Amino acid sequence: MKKQQPHPLFDEVLKEKRLKNDAALCVALRLQPSHVSRMRSGKLPISDAVRVAVMRKCNWSLKRVDALAPPDAEQAG
Repeated sequence: MKKQQPHPLFDEVLKEKRLKNDAALCVALRLQPSHVSRMRSGKLPISDAVRVAVMRKCNWSLKRVDALAPPDAEQAG
């Protein structure tokens, strides 16, 4: 079984919400497992929708989410 790439945003959500793995993360954030895998590997940027989902689920500020997953320059402009 291959280990997932680390990603500070997802790892922090897993830790704070005491989720067991990425499958539980997908359920909590209502994401497709393939999307989480691509975001972890850097093949897909963390979308604004995912950032908002994390903010809502964890009751985090935008500043905290930005610190863990800075917005992609291409998406921002």
